[in-house]
Amino acid sequence: MTNSLFAPPTLETKLSLTGLPGGGSKIQDRSPYAQPGAITGATWKRLPSGLWYLDFDGIDDVVTVGNGVSLRLVGAQTIKGWANLTAVGVDASAIYSRAGSGWATRNSMLWADNTGGGLGRWGAHFPNGVNDWNQVVKNNSVVLNKWTQVVGTWDGISVARLYLDGVLANTNTYAITMTSDTSNYLIGSYGSAIYFKGGIALVQAQSVVWSAIDVQNIFNREKQFFGVW
Repeated sequence: MTNSLFAPPTLETKLSLTGLPGGGSKIQDRSPYAQPGAITGATWKRLPSGLWYLDFDGIDDVVTVGNGVSLRLVGAQTIKGWANLTAVGVDASAIYSRAGSGWATRNSMLWADNTGGGLGRWGAHFPNGVNDWNQVVKNNSVVLNKWTQVVGTWDGISVARLYLDGVLANTNTYAITMTSDTSNYLIGSYGSAIYFKGGIALVQAQSVVWSAIDVQNIFNREKQFFGVW
C-alpha cells in the first residue's frame, strides 16, 4: 500500500504534497522541484488508515507553497486533492489556488461554494487572463463531512474536465490562452481572503492531462486511505 501511493514522482509532477508522518511547520513536496508548503494555523491530524492530513479552521489557516517557475502551469495540466469539507461558504472554499488579483489571473484552482443546489458544487477553474468564469463545475455535488477526491484537467487548448471520486462529473469547452502568474500558490485559501474549513490531503499538480482511466486508477489506489470503497 505504501509503495502504491509514494512511488517516485515523474518530472511532469510539479507539486506533490504527501506530507510527513507526524507533521511539523512545513508540508514536504515530493516532486522533483522540492517546493514545501509553509503551514500557518492548520493542524496535523491522522486518519484511521495512518495517513496524515491537514485540518483547516475556515478562519485564517493556510499553507503557502510559493511561486516557483515549475508551478506556473500555462499549458495542459491536472490538479488533484482530497477534501473533507465541514462547512462551505458563499464564495470559493479552495483546496488549491493562487493568490492573484482576481479569478482571471488566479491560474488553476480547485474549490467548492454553496451555489448550484443542495449544499453546493465542486469546481475547477482554468482562467485565460480575461474571462473570470472559465470553469467546470458539478452542481449539487458537495457532501459535508465526507472525503472526496477532486480532480481538474485542462487539455491545453479548450477542454476542461472535473472528476469527483474517480468519475467524470462534467466537461466544459472554452478557448484559453493561460498567462503565467507569479503570486503564491495556496492550499486551503482562495486568494488569501476566503478560507477552507475541513481536511485537505494529497494535493498534486502535473503538467500532463490525466485520462479518465488515469483518474480512476489513482482514485482506486488512494481511496483506501480515506475509508472510501
